[in-house]
Amino acid sequence: MAQADEDEDAEALVLLEVVCAAAIAATTARLQGDNENRLTVTKLDFNAL
Repeated sequence: MAQADEDEDAEALVLLEVVCAAAIAATTARLQGDNENRLTVTKLDFNAL
């Protein structure tokens, strides 16, 4: 019985790691996209408009 509990705990930890890794990847991609958008906006020449 104790082995089954340990296996479930290990599975839960692996699942938590996967969810955290996915969240970090999504956040990183979004921040990179925001950074690229800011760079595009700051490069605009408003006097030429």
